[in-house]
Amino acid sequence: MLNNIVSNIYDDIDIIFDAFKKKDFEEKIIRSIGILDNVLSINKQDLQVEAGLKFIDNICSAIRLYKTSQNINFYRLFSNVNEVF
Repeated sequence: MLNNIVSNIYDDIDIIFDAFKKKDFEEKIIRSIGILDNVLSINKQDLQVEAGLKFIDNICSAIRLYKTSQNINFYRLFSNVNEVF
């Protein structure tokens, strides 16, 4: 999924992702995403330390729960932001 997202961004970007505590998995992410032309840097950080990662993690969780039909309420909260404001 990350590869697909990054491949569809046309600007140069720096990527920060949540550390999974599984070195081989983290290294695979860095190797596969780091080779894309628009990636300036890719680093893992602790969700509890890096500002913004917790927020993004919650959005990703809401999308996952929505896509797997487990919970649509949280997804609805941010999918209709323009209607609220």
